[in-house]
Amino acid sequence: MSAVSRRAWLLAALGGAVLATRAARAETLPAPDTDTLLLNRSSFGIRQADMDRIRQIGRSAYLEEQLNPETLDNSAVDSFISQNFNTLNLSADALLVLDQNADPANMQRVELVRELRLATLYRAWFSSRQLYEVMVDFWSNHFNIHQLNGALRALKTVDDRDVIRPHALGNFRDLLHASAKSPAMLYYLDNYVSTAAAPNENYARELLELHTLGVDGGYTQTDVQEVARILTGWTIYLGRRYSGTPQHGTFQFNLTQHDTGAKTFLGTDFPAGAGLEEGERLLDMLAVHPATAQFIATKLVRRFISDTPPAAAVSAVSAAFSQSNGDIRSTLRVLFNTPEFLAGADQKFKRPWEFALGALRHTEASLTNATGLNSLLRSLDALGQAPFDWEPPNGYPDSAGYWATTNGLLNRWNQTLQLTESSVPSIRVDITALLAGANTPASIVDQLANRVLHRTLSSADRDSFIAYFGASTPTTLLSASTLATRTPGLLALLLSSAYFQNR
Repeated sequence: MSAVSRRAWLLAALGGAVLATRAARAETLPAPDTDTLLLNRSSFGIRQADMDRIRQIGRSAYLEEQLNPETLDNSAVDSFISQNFNTLNLSADALLVLDQNADPANMQRVELVRELRLATLYRAWFSSRQLYEVMVDFWSNHFNIHQLNGALRALKTVDDRDVIRPHALGNFRDLLHASAKSPAMLYYLDNYVSTAAAPNENYARELLELHTLGVDGGYTQTDVQEVARILTGWTIYLGRRYSGTPQHGTFQFNLTQHDTGAKTFLGTDFPAGAGLEEGERLLDMLAVHPATAQFIATKLVRRFISDTPPAAAVSAVSAAFSQSNGDIRSTLRVLFNTPEFLAGADQKFKRPWEFALGALRHTEASLTNATGLNSLLRSLDALGQAPFDWEPPNGYPDSAGYWATTNGLLNRWNQTLQLTESSVPSIRVDITALLAGANTPASIVDQLANRVLHRTLSSADRDSFIAYFGASTPTTLLSASTLATRTPGLLALLLSSAYFQNR
């Protein structure tokens, strides 16, 4: 059977069996156990080693390991990153000079952007610190910065390294302060040009609406204007553009650009004559405000439990956030033990990041050459969720309605089949190893459901997958040629089903 006709046959099978389109619908499937649920929600996909570890030490101990990533050996990943991505540890000044002086013909600017994206993908794929990487992604979206705008090609690398990653499982107050002084954020939302004579409200508005209080946080347009005044003079040292001095691209408070007049925010007075400290006082206020706790809790519950955040879970997580003064580890510990989380299987539809990386991790796919990361990046670009490529400040959507489109599902199917057929450059799936000797329709389906999906199929779905082989009985011994030609398609069907696309 030719590749084209086989694809057509498989698409027909997909239309008549356990469909990718079914993944977006709220159908009841046999629920995974709570170990599998935790692994699915706290990682970018389950590798067999993850399942073995959680079975060995138990769910609570596994969660504690992930909440304390510094205890997990990640040296192999760190070594790969340092050997393959030279720009990640450069200073802001060096990165800006590299970007400004780049010859577009030699693609240096493209590589500057690409290195951060590829390193991000590699970490998410291979890191043993999966929950940490998930939270890096969460906060990168929460404090979203589009990477491709001017100096952001360079400054986003610094923001990822010095703002998001150090604080991803730390304290929200520290993360908020670091983000507010991030040259990338100041540039992205125009605060670096905000002066007493011409206050710019862009960052002030997003600080309140997207970073802390939320759109219903109880503030007014006047409050936005007062915040903009408080943050005048929070800028970036640029001097003569990208001239190669150590200060370039760093945060600077410029008192001569700061509005030193009296201000009032949410009924709190900020006396005249203050400087940098009044902005820091503002951030402290926002970090501990009850509306911030509610807003962050709602986003976390939406990310980890349901597109429609259950009120009881939001309340518990909000309380944990407030009582711990914004400690992210404490907040997550409560979230992962709420009844709503434990009963929330299949309530989240995987976004492209989670789907593509999950397919790689669940199938134990190997990267034979670093260039294979480019293939993954192109896949995510086609699926609509390349790293740091969402232009508005609100971050990539976190709901099924945005992602579960007909075209999106078809793209997932096509890319999954390419993966299982090992036709993606430098990325390989060892199906023989996954089968572990299974050679009948029933044993193959059961083995792959256990090893790749890590969950039980319903009887009807199991029968549909078995029927895919077209054998006379479920226990028919399949020939080597049938195994070679049909098993990649079955694996693609499993990865396109609701059992995998939901989490």
